[in-house]
Amino acid sequence: MTQLNSIYIPPTKASSDQEWLKWYDEISGFGSKKAASAFTKAWAVRGSSKANTNDLRTGMKKHGINIPADGFFGTVEDTALSGFSTFTDFFKMGAIGTAVIGAIIFFVVIIIIYKNLSNPQTVQAIAGAAAKGATGGMA
Repeated sequence: MTQLNSIYIPPTKASSDQEWLKWYDEISGFGSKKAASAFTKAWAVRGSSKANTNDLRTGMKKHGINIPADGFFGTVEDTALSGFSTFTDFFKMGAIGTAVIGAIIFFVVIIIIYKNLSNPQTVQAIAGAAAKGATGGMA
């Protein structure tokens, strides 16, 4: 008996999101247009709420396939995770972005120091605290 290659057998309604993603990766060897067409047709017939996760929707969006979220909670999940993704991308900004943020923080600190040092009472309090620290509290 000949065994069919799993590439020709689409996932079922009981399949997980990871199984759908794996299957797409397997069929993508036939070309992205054929894989997208096969995936879309199979999903229309065999797709399920169980497999319709943010991971699947995000993974397939990278391949140009849009799978709408199931219901209100799926939409909320996508929106929340999209915001989180933007937040984490902020920390992956690279050297130029880091330099810009660093410069902004540096200038804010300089302005705060300047404003405090231009106030004679603040300068006197800092000098008194420094003198106490230097003399072990004897000043």
